[in-house]
Amino acid sequence: MTAALILAGGPTIVEANRHPADVVREHIARYLGPFTSKTAVQMMAKQKLGTDPERVTREQVPALLDALGPTLRTLLGKSGADAVAAEILKELAL
Repeated sequence: MTAALILAGGPTIVEANRHPADVVREHIARYLGPFTSKTAVQMMAKQKLGTDPERVTREQVPALLDALGPTLRTLLGKSGADAVAAEILKELAL
């Protein structure tokens, strides 16, 4: 059974066993595809945060999104990239 956490401020539910980097990857996979999104999150977590994706904390997600920003803006445009980032931050209650 999967534990869930209902976050304050809205109906958003985040599964307790999901890693923050998985939330990022799942959101950007809608636009970049599963392979590219997984690779992008892995690369940026290693290069910019110095850690593996499964060790990324909620507090590190804004820095991870900043690192992914140029790629997302190139592919989605500024407003699209901002919208995806906002969705991710909302889901993680950041």
